Amino acid sequence: MPGRPGGRFGKSFYQKLDDAGRTAYKAYLDGTRTHTVQRKISGEERALIPVSVVPFGITPAAAAAADDEKYRTQATVQALKIGKLIQASLVVFGLEDQAATDNDGLGFYPALAKPSIREETATPSSRTSTFSDRTYDLYPNRSGSIPFGRLVAAATTGDYEARLKEITTEWQGATLTGLKKVSVSFSPEYWDNPPASASGSIADATGSIVF
Repeated sequence: MPGRPGGRFGKSFYQKLDDAGRTAYKAYLDGTRTHTVQRKISGEERALIPVSVVPFGITPAAAAAADDEKYRTQATVQALKIGKLIQASLVVFGLEDQAATDNDGLGFYPALAKPSIREETATPSSRTSTFSDRTYDLYPNRSGSIPFGRLVAAATTGDYEARLKEITTEWQGATLTGLKKVSVSFSPEYWDNPPASASGSIADATGSIVF
C-alpha cells in the first residue's frame, strides 16, 4: 500500500513518556538507537496485488456505471489472505482485480480495514520498546491493510460508515479455525492533489533564471 501522510508517533506520544522513555526516543530519532521489526513477513507475503475499488469520495450516477468509477490501488498477499478468512469472496470489501479501463488512482489512498489475528495457542514473549524503553509482552500476531470501497454492484448506496459496519459484522461472525481474532481497526480514504503530468525534454530547460 502507498504510504499515508503523517509520522509514526505524534507529540502526545512523547509527552506521555517518562524521562527514561524520552531519552530512548530521542536516541531513536538521532539514529543511535535502532528499531528491529520482529518476525518480518516473507517477500512472498509482502508482494503487492493490483486491485481496484469504487471510492466513497465519488457518487456514481448508477450502479451500472460503477465500472467506470473504479480506482486502482494495491494490497499485499498477506492482507488479502486475512481478508479471505473474513469473507472468501472479498465482496464485502468491494475489491476487484484491476482492469485496463480503471482510473489510475493517482493521489487516492483507499479506506482500509486492518484486522489482526494470531494462532490460538500463541504465547507472548517479553520485549523492550525501542521508542519508550518500556517492557511489554509481544504476541506473534499477523495483520494486514485491506482496501475497501463501495460495492460495484450497488455503488450508489452504502457510504463509508455503512461499509464499515458490514465489514465489522463479517469480522465478528467469521470462524477462524485454529486462529484467534485480536482486533480490527479502520482508516478512512484520503485524497491528495496529484502532481502535474510531465512533458517535453531536457532541452526545453533554457534561458536565464527568473527571480
